Amino acid sequence: MTLTVENQTDNRDNNDEVVKIKKSQGKKEKSENRQKSQRKSLVFYSISLIVLHILDVLLLMILLPVMIWQWISANDHLKIILKAVVEVTLELIMWVIFAGVSILMTTTFVLEDIYYRKNEHEKSRQLMNIRNESTSNNDTPTFLKDQSKPKILQN
Repeated sequence: MTLTVENQTDNRDNNDEVVKIKKSQGKKEKSENRQKSQRKSLVFYSISLIVLHILDVLLLMILLPVMIWQWISANDHLKIILKAVVEVTLELIMWVIFAGVSILMTTTFVLEDIYYRKNEHEKSRQLMNIRNESTSNNDTPTFLKDQSKPKILQN
């Protein structure tokens, strides 16, 4: 930015006004340029702050297990408590799995028994119907008719 001062020999007051106008225009340009640069710098500052927070969270996620392990290994009482909690949790999970398996097996056996009883009941009912039909037609049942015929063995 350059300031140019025009020399006016006629009137000194006019010379001061010209310089003041030029200075005020220069100030306006400076303020506009500052606002633009402040906007840009604010955006860059926000972006850099977001990137720093993301990197901070990633570093925390990586180092957190190590920090927890160091804290746990420093306290013997805490180790014992955590060991007991883990053992009890695993045992409870084991018992839940065993209970689920036993319930499923019992249900399978009961349903299988019900299914085969229905089939046996239907088979016996059909057999009784066949026997009743055969006895009503003849006095001797069909399985006895086959036995009454003499069998001749040929050599």
